[in-house]
Amino acid sequence: MATLSRIPDIKYYEQILTMKPYKDLFRFFLIALICFKACIFKTSAAELKPTNLTCNYKNNPIGIDSKKPGLSWIIVSGQRGTKQTAYQILVSDKLDELKKGKGNVWNTGKINAANSIQVLYSGKELQSAKKYYWQVRIWDNKGNVSAWSEPATWQMGLLASADWKGARWIAYNELPASKKIVPAAHGGGKQEWELLKDTLPLLRREFAVEKPIEQAIIFISGLGHFELSVNGKKTGDH
Repeated sequence: MATLSRIPDIKYYEQILTMKPYKDLFRFFLIALICFKACIFKTSAAELKPTNLTCNYKNNPIGIDSKKPGLSWIIVSGQRGTKQTAYQILVSDKLDELKKGKGNVWNTGKINAANSIQVLYSGKELQSAKKYYWQVRIWDNKGNVSAWSEPATWQMGLLASADWKGARWIAYNELPASKKIVPAAHGGGKQEWELLKDTLPLLRREFAVEKPIEQAIIFISGLGHFELSVNGKKTGDH
């Protein structure tokens, strides 16, 4: 035969919680719960960060020819269901200024938007051949705000013909017959066949460097494929 036990009412538990051992235990549990929630919030904010910053879909590109390049980033979070609700972008022409939280070229302020792909630059007019530093921070739908991202860069190309400063096209040169090492198209034919016009020329320019170089940028505008070599070693990503 089954027996039914009486379930204690709420007053029974109130009496237990007023007893000193249980009262201290309850207080400890409450403090631990508050600290646990605070740690979760702090950890969530720390894990929220924008990474993989790109300009026109490239990491730290050189030779950007757009006056309004697109800036993008990837959102990383330790919580599920995290969505970006706002962002702030800083752009500076000096890395030291950027590290101080100053965007002397562009400071968007807090923009309430979820967009993180190809955010078009809308700051001061960009200068040819100049290098720019930028970073971003974001807010999410859980009330967290990230720290600033690691700085990224982009460098402008030459935006106008005047920026080439006297540079001229280097084209295929017609050599006199006396200077033609191979007199015919394929090396064994008649001299009147001449060299083929589609022969790829080797264009070389020698110059002397008189002081230490920290960084050097070579601007090339060529039709079709080209490879750049410095002292016989290939450079660049072409």
